[in-house]
Amino acid sequence: MNHHMVEHAIKGVTTGQGMRQAITAVGQARCWPEFFVRVVALPDDVHPGARADFLLYWTRLGWMLRGHDINDDALLFAGLWRLLPPYDGPPIDLWRGQLCDERVGASWTSSLLVARKFALYGTRLLELCDERGDFSEPVLAADVARRGLTARANAMVLAARQVTAEHIICAPCLLGYDYEDEYVVDPRGLPAQVTAAPLALSHPQSLHAPT
Repeated sequence: MNHHMVEHAIKGVTTGQGMRQAITAVGQARCWPEFFVRVVALPDDVHPGARADFLLYWTRLGWMLRGHDINDDALLFAGLWRLLPPYDGPPIDLWRGQLCDERVGASWTSSLLVARKFALYGTRLLELCDERGDFSEPVLAADVARRGLTARANAMVLAARQVTAEHIICAPCLLGYDYEDEYVVDPRGLPAQVTAAPLALSHPQSLHAPT
């Protein structure tokens, strides 16, 4: 059964037809490793329409692929380089908010505020981004207070300066998915000078991480 699902998905990858339904089926059947192996082995480029459809999936459930579904970074990132629309823009400063004991993830942002939000509160304020788009520190502080959220004590923000297209897999924020200013990065290839950025925001005390 899974073999037929993967075959159908590979057909969508090469033709751009029925990709969304095929990807949904692959996810439901949890046969991502088999699918990614096939994608990486394809002799031809992935159809642009299939890349666009996979990007839609990534923006919704991409966080589940690493660790939950594919425990092989070499396979995962080789597949993402092929499946996501490529980035060909200039070098850019990027940040990522996460916990100190987490592996460096693939989703980075060009907004330091967004990175700090994710570092301090994880996905508990994800709906805020979806509903409002860009937001400011006062707006974020007000929502934190309204929801009674407590900042995570082991949060951190990573900074990567002038990351080039050699390391950026895709830029969803430039393709219509701009509420988090997201860039998908291969963390294995990030420059060695990735550093920790200041975590505390400039003014509202409610946003500061516990000391």
